[in-house]
Amino acid sequence: PTATQNKQKSASETIKQENSNKPLDKLRLYINSIKESITVSDMKALYPKAKFVKMQKRKVGPNHKIMQLAFITFDNESDCANALKAYTTIGGEKVNVSYA
Repeated sequence: PTATQNKQKSASETIKQENSNKPLDKLRLYINSIKESITVSDMKALYPKAKFVKMQKRKVGPNHKIMQLAFITFDNESDCANALKAYTTIGGEKVNVSYA
């Protein structure tokens, strides 16, 4: 590797280290492995106290299966904490829920 590649790599590693040291956002949930048929309206119905719901689609795995992820924002930590424990499945599929 050249000196430039080494600098780029170390800068990238520095960013990863900084991100891993960031405190969790206790007003925001990150949910992944949401099946493609689930809509923003569905998520708002599941999380009625949510202030904002943002969803993105991603192709995953060797078959490029489309899965979604969501960021759900709340007005207070209590509502977010309750929502964190509310659902482990959405649309009949297991999902991963964590603070963002």
